[in-house]
Amino acid sequence: MATAIGIQAPAFKRVVVPLDGSAAAEEIFPHLLRMREAIDEILLLHVVPAVTLPAATAAEVQSRLALQAEKYLMRVYDLLPRSRVRLRVETGGAGERIVAVCDEVEADLLAMTTHSKHGLGPLLFGGTARKLLNSLTIPMFLTKPGLPRPSKSIDRILVPIGTEAGEETLLEPVVRLAKCLHSELTLLRANPVIVNQDPITGLVLPLPTGEPSGDSVPSLEELSRSHPGVRTQVVTVQGDVAPTILEQARRMQADLVAMTTHARGGLDRFLSGSFAEAVLRGVNTPVLLQHFPHHGSRN
Repeated sequence: MATAIGIQAPAFKRVVVPLDGSAAAEEIFPHLLRMREAIDEILLLHVVPAVTLPAATAAEVQSRLALQAEKYLMRVYDLLPRSRVRLRVETGGAGERIVAVCDEVEADLLAMTTHSKHGLGPLLFGGTARKLLNSLTIPMFLTKPGLPRPSKSIDRILVPIGTEAGEETLLEPVVRLAKCLHSELTLLRANPVIVNQDPITGLVLPLPTGEPSGDSVPSLEELSRSHPGVRTQVVTVQGDVAPTILEQARRMQADLVAMTTHARGGLDRFLSGSFAEAVLRGVNTPVLLQHFPHHGSRN
């Protein structure tokens, strides 16, 4: 009698890792390699800027830069304890080429450091990584330089989920990852307490907190039941979003925080997007971050 053996497919088939030659960029590897059982292939990418010189000189300089980039990637390759690693050198603008390569190779994860010890900072919300976040539909695995070198596997994953329909789609890659690594998920919904002072009476009254309404937004319990085979717990609290996430990550000793971010302004941005920067700045773990376009917009 034959016995069927289930084999867990990798959570990520192809991960693109942009490198710029700096030691800070290479700090992504100790954290990324904790997920090696969940990754099929890593592509190391170095983008060489296009030089603006007379044609003859430009060709020579460009060729020399490309050769240096290849040697650099080979050195990094020798440091990685795995066989399924590819190398690629591109020329042009960093953001544009990274997006193009991710699309071409059908990457399902981009992994990089923020190059800022204080979180996302100007890099993500004003530079290359911000463009990447708004241009890519795949999640980004981000770490800030200076994080402690991990000493164990990714056992606990914290997943803050907001109250807007569709945000739970981030659970798809996170659940795949949890199954590969046998991790436990904690689904967190933080409902912010917002108050408003009545100009006539002077009373301070609470405003709506963004609780789910109707059938469009599933409860955390429903989301937990919809993903059997993964150890899951749910936590719902009242409080400011970013501090609540940071406190829960500290309390449960999370090894990874997975969350969405929105590019918005005003109150919506406060409630559902801008706290991503505060979380990455304050947390001492990597963050799996995915842009959640609002009503189909990428702005």
